[in-house]
Amino acid sequence: MRGRMTFFKDTRGSFTLEASLIFPIIFVLIIMFLFVSILIYQKVTLHYVASLAADRTAYTWDNSFKQPFEGEFNISERDDLYWRLTDDRLLSSMFGLTMRGESNVTLEKDREYTGLSERKLYRIVPYLPNDLEGTMTFQNGTTSRSIRVEIESPLRMPQFITHIFGETLKAFGQSIIVDPVEYNRNVQMMWDYYDKWPKDTNINKILERQSQKEGS
Repeated sequence: MRGRMTFFKDTRGSFTLEASLIFPIIFVLIIMFLFVSILIYQKVTLHYVASLAADRTAYTWDNSFKQPFEGEFNISERDDLYWRLTDDRLLSSMFGLTMRGESNVTLEKDREYTGLSERKLYRIVPYLPNDLEGTMTFQNGTTSRSIRVEIESPLRMPQFITHIFGETLKAFGQSIIVDPVEYNRNVQMMWDYYDKWPKDTNINKILERQSQKEGS
């Protein structure tokens, strides 16, 4: 009985025993953290590519001859005068031909598109990684225009990880098209028409009364 009590009180070899129990748990946790970090890295990278593609396309939307990243173009190269009304699907969106004017292209390389909107969307595709799949969509909602990019890429992870998270990663990016030159042109046109509008009309009287109220 005394020998058994001595055995339980003896601490020799306890470090080796504890290490043999704890080390496999720590090792598995480290491996899990590494795989999760790689997964997050691939997801963030894919989202960055989608956001960059949408941003660059929206930035160069006012001229199909602009370079996608630098924005450079020759001064003599520009699109037709009324491309915003026709090629941007503005008329179809305003008069109810479609609920929303849209154009879209796929991320397949070596494709050719004849429409102006499709060609603008496709400019960035040759610069994207080859293993990406998805679509780029231009949406004209009359009051706002936007570029939406939806892409997916194969998950480069061991098979037991892909069984849990799936074999592909998906991401999307969206950017609003801003056209400050056209905006300033439209504002100036409205002011020009306002100056030529007869001053004795009811509309001008209402505007004058409104401005007097705001001034007081």
